[in-house]
Amino acid sequence: MNLQSRIGEHLKFDAAIGYTEGHFTKNAFVGNVLDQAVAKGDQISGLSAGPAIPPWTITAALEYDFTLAARDAYLSI
Repeated sequence: MNLQSRIGEHLKFDAAIGYTEGHFTKNAFVGNVLDQAVAKGDQISGLSAGPAIPPWTITAALEYDFTLAARDAYLSI
């Protein structure tokens, strides 16, 4: 879901929220069949060793529009 709103003539606010839930659909092995890396149903992780990817993501940004050297420009944070 994404929300954009203009705050005044030159300032824009942008916010987004997302949900992702990823799981392995099969067992995976490294090397031979005895070295199981992941099991079916394990949550997908963004790191080789560590916590799973968080299911929720939230972002926010501000954008300021202006003219610079007779050209349209913007600054985003």
